[in-house]
Amino acid sequence: VSGDVSGDVSGDVSGGIKTQIAAANARRDSIIKLVKQNKNYSVSKLAELLNVSSRTISRDIEKLKTEKRIQRVGDENTGYWIVLN
Repeated sequence: VSGDVSGDVSGDVSGGIKTQIAAANARRDSIIKLVKQNKNYSVSKLAELLNVSSRTISRDIEKLKTEKRIQRVGDENTGYWIVLN
């Protein structure tokens, strides 16, 4: 019986994590598309457009920067985004 429960739980957890990863990847792709449309979007505007928190967008942007997919030129207030690949 414990094997069945363990299998169900690990399957649910694994499936949930895969779903979260897929959602994060889709959201990051959306960020790329949005900044291609408007290089001046702020973190708060991206959060509003994607219906998530600014903190979530900030984490996504850090990931995109690490992956060298996006770069910020200038400061947070007067700068703009460049899509690298």
